[in-house]
Amino acid sequence: MDKTLLSIIMPCYNGYSFITKALGDFEKLNSNDIEVIVVDDCSTDNSYQNLLEYKDNSSLNLTVVQNEVNSGPGVSRNNGVKLARGKYITFLDADDFFAQEFLEKLSPLMELDYDCIVYDGSLYYNEDKKTYYAILPSNFVNGEIGVKSALVHVLGGTMGKTYRRQMIVDNNVQFLAQNRCEDIPFTKHAISCCEKIYYLKSQIYMYVQRSGSLMHNSSLTNPLNATRAFKYIEKNIDDKYAEEIEALFITDFLYPTVLQQAKILKRKELIRYIKELEMLYPNYYNNKYFSGQSKRVKTVVRYIKKKKYCSIKMMLFIQKIYQKIRYRSKN
Repeated sequence: MDKTLLSIIMPCYNGYSFITKALGDFEKLNSNDIEVIVVDDCSTDNSYQNLLEYKDNSSLNLTVVQNEVNSGPGVSRNNGVKLARGKYITFLDADDFFAQEFLEKLSPLMELDYDCIVYDGSLYYNEDKKTYYAILPSNFVNGEIGVKSALVHVLGGTMGKTYRRQMIVDNNVQFLAQNRCEDIPFTKHAISCCEKIYYLKSQIYMYVQRSGSLMHNSSLTNPLNATRAFKYIEKNIDDKYAEEIEALFITDFLYPTVLQQAKILKRKELIRYIKELEMLYPNYYNNKYFSGQSKRVKTVVRYIKKKKYCSIKMMLFIQKIYQKIRYRSKN
């Protein structure tokens, strides 16, 4: 019987020079409790060959495979789940890494059979430590949390979450085959299938933002990604979470897509686009979770509701100027 406690799944695309940081950290743990699965997404450099060579010279319980065709990080993670043998699975991007004490802090909780453990981290910009990365709002405390609260408030990206593998497999939780918004449907679907969730208020995930990453590639911006993501949420999350789904409509669909489209659409086109979205959940502004959202989300949604479209465009313009100033100060 396989006694692997944790499978760490890492998608990789031209990322060998970054991924060795995390792999080296895992080797130092010298633990039989973990396996690492790296799924190369048809890298165009020598990443796959270098990973195979690394595996041959490593004592780490490491599996290296390659997708048949370049398919994006979602498909890579799905393929990693299929290969996983651990009681739990977690996801780590190629340029991210865990704190040294991550396994020490997670192991006791995994032994308690939680369906999902969520935890905080540190946000880095390139190599410089930047700020605390909180997976939940500051009013949440260390300990068990309800599924409904987690569904609404846990951030939707892959970072900072460890899942009981059998729960993911039994409920056929999947990442979408796209380069953007592929992770939020997985996270929210997985949480909705949980019975027991634990919040570890500890910085153990080190999230690195790089200017050349997929996250910062504007050519991949496509509102259809968000549309497909929200349709997956509506289809796969049980109707008993209707109010929570409506809250996700606000935070993960209405809010981001309006900001996205406000950058490219003229005023009349933007008005028409927003009206079509609002027809999906006409009473969204009265959602019981709205008051607990971030100040930025509430501001944008209020602009939407009050039809202050010029204010949205002005806010984006100011943000763009601020980002340019910050970039220049760093360089």
